[in-house]
Amino acid sequence: MLHGAVRLLLLLCAACSAGAQQDRLRPSLPAASAQPVPIIALRALSQDPKAIAKGRTVHNTSESVVADPSGREWLAQEPPILDTRHISGASLAPTQPDQTPFPGESLRLTLTPEAQGLILTASRQLLGQGMGVFIDGKLRVVATVRAELRTHTLEFTISSFSSEQLQDLVRRLNAR
Repeated sequence: MLHGAVRLLLLLCAACSAGAQQDRLRPSLPAASAQPVPIIALRALSQDPKAIAKGRTVHNTSESVVADPSGREWLAQEPPILDTRHISGASLAPTQPDQTPFPGESLRLTLTPEAQGLILTASRQLLGQGMGVFIDGKLRVVATVRAELRTHTLEFTISSFSSEQLQDLVRRLNAR
């Protein structure tokens, strides 16, 4: 069990070979509704081949087949675990070499009190499974949930984003 401000590093799948070990997850990507796509959303994912094959052939607004930046397919589910309204602030932090192979900056999100409870519940349900970070509706980061998350901050390393893209994302998250 983790306490306090936990640094959850979610590594970009395109750069991690451990992605193949990431299995079942739950919440997923933006539904095909009239609602705007959130700037950021966390969703449970599944890499079950049968579920992905079914997701490609059966229209279901609670599940969608999505690809990560490396082209690996995942089944993402609605509703998201967290989305933009659960973020009370965003900032950039230097990455920690002992925690990620990606040098540069990571995105640090401060969670609302409601979000802290949601991420704790979701992490309990998804232990050993995957969770995806969607930015502007696109799957950008996939990680395995390795522990129960009792935290008020989440931190993501997004190696496909430049420093300018990260700064723009922080600006948009803080401007709402």
